Amino acid sequence: MKLIATDLDGTFLTKQHTYDKALFARVLDKCEEQGILFTVASGRPMLSVQRLFADVLDRIAIIAENGGVVSYKGKVISEHLMTSEQYLSMAGQLEVLDDCKGYLLSGRVGAYAPLTIDDVYFNHVSNYYENTQKVHLAEVTDDIYKLTAQFSDEFIAEHSRALTEANPGLAAVVTGFGGMDIILEGITKATGLSALCERLEYTPSDVIAFGDNFNDAEMLSFAGTAIATANAREGIKEMADQVIGSCEDGAVLTYLEGMLKND
Repeated sequence: MKLIATDLDGTFLTKQHTYDKALFARVLDKCEEQGILFTVASGRPMLSVQRLFADVLDRIAIIAENGGVVSYKGKVISEHLMTSEQYLSMAGQLEVLDDCKGYLLSGRVGAYAPLTIDDVYFNHVSNYYENTQKVHLAEVTDDIYKLTAQFSDEFIAEHSRALTEANPGLAAVVTGFGGMDIILEGITKATGLSALCERLEYTPSDVIAFGDNFNDAEMLSFAGTAIATANAREGIKEMADQVIGSCEDGAVLTYLEGMLKND
C-alpha cells in the first residue's frame, strides 16, 4: 500500500462537513512513517479542499473538481480546463431546464453564478465553493474547470444522460445530494489518480480508495482495493471489495487507523 485516496462528502466527512482532526493527525503521521501518500479525491473545488486541510497541504495530494485539477504537496501537477464556448453553451442549456435549481462555474480563483441565480441555492452552494460571486457569465476571465448544478434526485440521472449525449466532449456526472458536475469528457477522479501514480511510479495495486457515489466509480475501479461506506449508493457497494461503516461515524479514519496499526 503506497497511496490512500478518499472522497470527502458522504465518505470522509460527516453530513456536517466535519472530521476528527485529532484522529486524522495520527493517521497522517502513520502514513508518513510508512511511506504512504494520503490523497483527497473530491468533486469540490481546489480552494475548498485546501481550506479543509490548510495545515497539511505540503504533506498530502489533492484531486479536486472530480479530476479537473491535481496537486501534490502543494504544487499543481495536472489540470484540465473548459473553453468559454463549452461552459457558456452548457449554461444556456441549464437555464431552460425547469427543475434545475441553480448552477455556477467553478474556476481557479473563484466560483461564478449568473445574476438570476436563486438566493437559496446561492447561499447553499457557497458552503462548498470559495469566493462565490454573481456575475455576467460571459464576462468571466478566470480559468474554468467545470459547471456544477442542482436538481431533484428524481430526474437527475435522466438529465445527466441527456446533457452528456447533447454535448460531445463533456460529461454530466451525478455527484450526490442532487448535485451534478459537468466536466470534460474522460476526466474523472481516476485520471487524477493515474497522474499521481505516473509521477510517483506507483501502480493501481498500490492504491486503496474510499467512496460513496457515482463520481467515485472510476476511482474505485482503478484502485487495487476499493472500499465503500455503509451510506454509499448500492451500485458503489456492489463494486467495492469491502463495505465499512457510515460517514457519520468517521468510518474511513477508523478503518485507516486499524489498517496502519496492523501493517
